[in-house]
Parts: sequence; C-alpha cells; structure tokens
Amino acid sequence: MVVTTVPKAIPIRVLLAESECELGAWLKRSLERVAYEVTECPCVTDLVRHCGPSTETGDLPLFDLMLCDARLLGKHTIELIRREQHQRRCPPLVLIDETGKAGGVWFQRLQISAVIDKPLGIRKYVSQLRELAPIRELKR
Repeated sequence: MVVTTVPKAIPIRVLLAESECELGAWLKRSLERVAYEVTECPCVTDLVRHCGPSTETGDLPLFDLMLCDARLLGKHTIELIRREQHQRRCPPLVLIDETGKAGGVWFQRLQISAVIDKPLGIRKYVSQLRELAPIRELKR
C-alpha cells in the first residue's frame, strides 16, 4: 500500500495595524480565509515592538509581512521602523493608504514594499500580498 501525503502550506504570518476597527476585522477574516495567519495590533507601539526580531526565533522576525494604515505612522514611529529595516530585521511593509500620505517626505525614509489604496478589493489585495510573500509548502 502506497500512502501519499499532500504537502501543507505554511501560513504567511501577517501583522495588521488598521485604524478602522471594522476594516481591520474584515481584512483579518478575508486574509484568514485564504490561508494567511493574521495578528492584529491595536496601536503603533505594538507594531514597532513586533517589527523587530523575536527572542524566540533569534534574529528572525515573527511576521512575514506588516500591513499598516498609513494614518497610524507618525515621525517617531517611522524612525523606529526605519532603524529595524536598516538592520534588515524587519519584514516587508505594506501601507494601506487613502490620503496620499504615503508619498510624503517621512514615508520616503521607509522601505515600503507596496502601497494599497482604500477602498480595497480583497482579490487585488491578496494578489499583491502573494507577490511579496508567496505561499510556502512544508517539506517533509
């Protein structure tokens, strides 16, 4: 008897910081339906704390992508994230923007992987995220 196993996908770990609670909940549910593992952070302090490496994983970040509402990022937060990015310990940053603020001077200091405009269409959103962090398969 031959037993074959179907490889399981390792979920992409996403850190989500969204200022609008309803939109954040919708994004979380939508991304989880397509095999993303989403952790919401209620404030930018948590975002900055999570963007660096974890003591559990050594020098590796806990997340594969960070999704952040551009309205949450102030000058101080941008500098903290930029410092982590400079040390190459920060996952790719995707900004969710409706104001055009992501093109501002302070945002130019960040390494932004993508900017996604509001309102969002989940298919377009997911396709952009998959380009940045493709689904990986477990090796057995």
